[in-house]
Amino acid sequence: PNYAITKRVLLECQSLLGGPAVCSWKPKRIVDFGIGCGSATAAAIDLFGYQNGSGDERIEWVHGIDPSLPMRECSKKLIEGMFQNENANMATPPRVTFSNCLSMSPSNIDDTDTSGGQSSGGTFDLALFVYTATDLPDVTSCLAAAALLFEKLKPDGVFVMIEPGTPDGFNSIRAVRNMLLDCCPPH
Repeated sequence: PNYAITKRVLLECQSLLGGPAVCSWKPKRIVDFGIGCGSATAAAIDLFGYQNGSGDERIEWVHGIDPSLPMRECSKKLIEGMFQNENANMATPPRVTFSNCLSMSPSNIDDTDTSGGQSSGGTFDLALFVYTATDLPDVTSCLAAAALLFEKLKPDGVFVMIEPGTPDGFNSIRAVRNMLLDCCPPH
């Protein structure tokens, strides 16, 4: 269900940002915190595609974060398999990187833009925080992870948080929402 739910939420994001026909928001760089087996990233790849030789703006980089080495390996196989199965003649497959933690410093995530200069704001167009908050030990850890992910976003980036429809899931989403509204009120 993670794949289907994430794809539906991303479709809603795209619709709210103007729809696929006129939407200028097409994430090229994705960070997935708590990537697990890669189902949320797979949904984003399926929806937004990959960078191909025709110059279309497609996904060029996926960075997955998970403390579990077996999960990182599983998601790497899934993501790389998607690109191999999707188009064997693909000119430029996206860069796929992994780390075991989310850092405040850019040391484990490259914060340069494609031209090699320092980026303004963050590095990523899309931050996925899907079915991960309830795995963290407490609300403080959830808020810290969400804040760090939010800082990694470019100015027009999109932060997507999905949790189960349980009291704990609701409380996690509400806490992150309140924190983001307090520190970054809408214009």
